[in-house]
Amino acid sequence: RRQAFPREGDRVYLENLAAPDRLLLSDEPSFDPEMRQRTLGGTAFIKAREGDPRSDLLTDAALTDDLLHGLDGLVAQASEGDEAAVRRLFPVGEAVPAAQAALLLDLLRHLRLSPPPVPAAADEWRRIVSRTDDLLFAAEGFRPHFDAMLEALVSEVGLDSPAVVRPGPLLNPVRIYAAAKAYEGRFNDGVLEEACVSSVLRADLVFEDGSKIWAVVEELIEGIDARDEDGDADGDGDAPAACRLELIRLENGFGNPDAVHSRRLRCIVRLSDKGVHHLAELEL
Repeated sequence: RRQAFPREGDRVYLENLAAPDRLLLSDEPSFDPEMRQRTLGGTAFIKAREGDPRSDLLTDAALTDDLLHGLDGLVAQASEGDEAAVRRLFPVGEAVPAAQAALLLDLLRHLRLSPPPVPAAADEWRRIVSRTDDLLFAAEGFRPHFDAMLEALVSEVGLDSPAVVRPGPLLNPVRIYAAAKAYEGRFNDGVLEEACVSSVLRADLVFEDGSKIWAVVEELIEGIDARDEDGDADGDGDAPAACRLELIRLENGFGNPDAVHSRRLRCIVRLSDKGVHHLAELEL
């Protein structure tokens, strides 16, 4: 703690750092229905889709019926040795794709936690794909903007992006589907609960100097706009910024560390590109 916060005042300031919760409506203590994930085009909230997936992650996953049927046989077995059991589902002599194996392992654990009657793996996978494809497709579309805005964010406080920014992989569809369960009942308008999941696109920001953490948060509260070489948002001198990153919710784990005494800030942020928005998460 002494190394990260050479000045006691910096530590105290960070432990008490707070920001308005913009997930809530400004005039009443209930959640703002607009603060949910929209399609990449931005005209509607994400929705369940039928047919082949559009997102690269789901297209590349390619969980075949043979793999999924094999998973059904593992659900009732003891959980010890799950990783090896999942790997044995793949044809002998072929390399086991790490991404597919990880998805199958998550799906197996998800099925074990499902209330009876446990659905067939193939049926549950189709449901997960249907409910997460729109969200993953949007996250993939926003990823380049997210990476660029994080570079701009840390540059604002005088830091080098590669030394600070640790981009995370997209949250996989099984975990999105599981995370959405926490939002059941938040809204009753028929929009998928997956639209409330903000952690699909995510990154960690790692600091050696604790004072830089609150400097980054203050920049997020103010909002970071994309700028071209002339200092204009889009080059014409009068239009609003084409891309913007701003803080929506701050959860301060420095003042209230978790059970394992982990001290970090969890930030839900909104990335905007020409009027289209996407929620993402940062951990500082």
